[in-house]
Amino acid sequence: MRLVHVFNGTNDAYNNVKFLRQKGVEADLIVDTNDVGMSFPQWEDSFVDSSLIDVYHPTQRWDVLNKNWSHPSWIHYWNRGRLFKQRIFSLSKLYKMVERYDLIQVMVNDVFYLQSQHKPYILFDIGNLRCLPYRNDSWGSINRRECEKAKKVLFTNIDSIYGVRALKLRNAEFIPFAIDTNKYSPKNSLIRQRYDYEILLFSPTRHDWDVKGNDLLLKAFAKYLEHEKSACLVLVDWGYDVPKAKQLIKQLKIQEKVVFVRPMCKMELIEFYNAADIVIDQFKIGCYGTTALEAMSCKKPVLMYVDAPAFKEVMGEVPPVANACSVSDICDRLLELSHRKVRELLGVRSRRWVEKHYDAEKVADKYISIYEGAL
Repeated sequence: MRLVHVFNGTNDAYNNVKFLRQKGVEADLIVDTNDVGMSFPQWEDSFVDSSLIDVYHPTQRWDVLNKNWSHPSWIHYWNRGRLFKQRIFSLSKLYKMVERYDLIQVMVNDVFYLQSQHKPYILFDIGNLRCLPYRNDSWGSINRRECEKAKKVLFTNIDSIYGVRALKLRNAEFIPFAIDTNKYSPKNSLIRQRYDYEILLFSPTRHDWDVKGNDLLLKAFAKYLEHEKSACLVLVDWGYDVPKAKQLIKQLKIQEKVVFVRPMCKMELIEFYNAADIVIDQFKIGCYGTTALEAMSCKKPVLMYVDAPAFKEVMGEVPPVANACSVSDICDRLLELSHRKVRELLGVRSRRWVEKHYDAEKVADKYISIYEGAL
């Protein structure tokens, strides 16, 4: 079996392929060079100095991306182009790239690039299924059709179960994110010394208020500071709503207790996870991506909103997070997590949860079973 993962949004495909290859699967990866920096394998497994690159156009500095990177032969790059004529030419190149494979895995929102290929394919979803039933444009029509034709539609985000149900997909199956529990593990971090506070909060979540609810966190943090004076919130300067966030911080008069750091590669992010007392994710969509799971694997308590009924339906149990979705609830959870023993106990349960459900080697075994059934 020769398998290719096409495109690498947020490095989920890279992590899958890496562990599949460790188990002897002949799997390759195609990376779109027009993607953001977080979707390059270098971002995941080498040190990238993000202060030297534009994360929206990382290939303008290939030298920075590749400085600490040994390029595996199984990773191939494709440039989709930005102009229409460029994309027509690049599509023919992509078709040639996938010709030699027996099975293709591609993300749901990118399947239209390969819709004319007469090969068995599996669709991989990291959230598009939540809106796909309600798209009335050509993108929605194409993707709904391709979902029905796919050997499998694999979804990682728990709330996608609602889209699966609305589309009546019989070929859909939940697949966990693949987390390298050896890399994402507890350790001492020198970064903690930079912040002279009793409680260090870290929220690496992209600033997108409609999806992530970052504004709820800022309002809750302002209330929390009325009770816990020695606390600091570290945010990542990433996302369309950063200007709104900085304005709200000034309005709340908490600018002395909020620090923005630049987007960072995963090697650096691991240091921040381990430096933090509490890691904070989103408060709107009811599920997590890899951010929360990476922090949990580092034995850190995570504060976020999870859709408990959806988790029970898909996984049979609810993840051990500090669950909140309103300003008052977020503040209450922060006050509870101010106690070291509470944080430590939740951190231990968090690490066990990731080891049980998301360990990359176990996930690779699930993929192999799915691929064997698809051919």
